[in-house]
Amino acid sequence: MSWSGFKKAVNRATTQVMQSTGIVEKTVDKEFDDAERNVKTLHAKFEKIHRDSKALLDSYKALSTSHTRLSASFAPQPPSSIYPRSSRKSLSASSASELSSQDDESIGIVAARCAEAAKEITDIVDHDVTGTLNATHLNPLHRLTLLIPNIDPHLEKRRKRLLDYDAQRARVRRALEKSGNGAASAGGSGGGSSAEEDDTTSGQGNDTPRVQALKADLERLKDECDRATRLITEDVAGLVAAREAYMDPIAEAGVRVGESFALSLAHLLITAGAPPPPPSDAPPRLEDVTPSGASERENMARTLEHKMRELSICGAGA
Repeated sequence: MSWSGFKKAVNRATTQVMQSTGIVEKTVDKEFDDAERNVKTLHAKFEKIHRDSKALLDSYKALSTSHTRLSASFAPQPPSSIYPRSSRKSLSASSASELSSQDDESIGIVAARCAEAAKEITDIVDHDVTGTLNATHLNPLHRLTLLIPNIDPHLEKRRKRLLDYDAQRARVRRALEKSGNGAASAGGSGGGSSAEEDDTTSGQGNDTPRVQALKADLERLKDECDRATRLITEDVAGLVAAREAYMDPIAEAGVRVGESFALSLAHLLITAGAPPPPPSDAPPRLEDVTPSGASERENMARTLEHKMRELSICGAGA
């Protein structure tokens, strides 16, 4: 920091202390205060939406990981992990192979479908959901969160200009009091006032050259403050007005990605959980028979009853 910059920083800090004690009058600009408050509110909301959206993507990834782990739990286990060591010693190679095949058959078609569905879910999350959500939802939100802090330097610059204006106005009043032009109204300074022209700009015809120079600097600082305030308030008002037009497509994209993922997930799980087709030699089930009449069901029931009577356990009690 240069020496002039250091002096300005010290003078502004001194002005703030004097404003807090009531020695220097503080300008209150409600329009600028509202714009500054809107900027802070928008920044906080956009950051929260961005964090929640990242958490949503993480939940999609966690869901795919859970399905992968669950399908791995259904995977066939080798006999070495099922039977104790003492039992494995007595197993021959053929017995171990037979047990392994029995384990594979015990898993069934649904378990294999679950493993396949988990793999497809992982592919969908890694390629479709992540890519689409980043391109249409997360990246625009990230750019928006980076846009808001660009206004902060302009806000800080305007605060400094306002402190300089208040300090210069106090200098003008002290100069007027010394020259005798503003002694009558000097006691009215106190707690906040608006940025309107006051007695510091009156009586320029009787002012000394020093007072006229101070008033010229005061007018220059006032114009700079007004120009900075007008620029900030207009830009912030435009940003607030455009937030809906910018945020609506982002929100819609996030909802559509979630809807597409939910439909794909439901289709995969329904397919994986569908009952396996019956063997070719198995009798047809009642729910698989078309309801064309009661005679078909009666014939099927008689056929099953006849087969049951042929069993040895039924003949033993006859």
